[in-house]
Amino acid sequence: MSWITNFFGGSEAAAHVIKTAADGVYNGIDKVIYTDEEKSEDNTLRLKSFLDFAKQTLDENSIRNVTRRWLAWGVVGWTLINAQIAIVYAIRGQTEVVDRIIDVANAFSIGLAFLSVMGLYFGVQFFRGNK
Repeated sequence: MSWITNFFGGSEAAAHVIKTAADGVYNGIDKVIYTDEEKSEDNTLRLKSFLDFAKQTLDENSIRNVTRRWLAWGVVGWTLINAQIAIVYAIRGQTEVVDRIIDVANAFSIGLAFLSVMGLYFGVQFFRGNK
């Protein structure tokens, strides 16, 4: 032990270095073994995080739900306005305008977007049991 005291300059410093090294080895070995208590603590933290996430996402006024509502009303409104315009032109007998409106709707896949929005926004109620 004399070479250690000569190297570190005293027995207190050498004892501190040895204690620090021993603590590092002990803590390293302790981290390798994943005990049931540590698993339980981690599962508790995971469950708490999941419950917080579920509470925020299930809130009807969350940003995601408000955005979904705006998108639904935008797509549905655009589709209904175009349908009304097409009906007016069809009543007037101008079928070429109606054909152009249908071509634009098909070009932008509005039918698929409309069905997707209707299914995703209003279909959620079917998963909740029609409450």
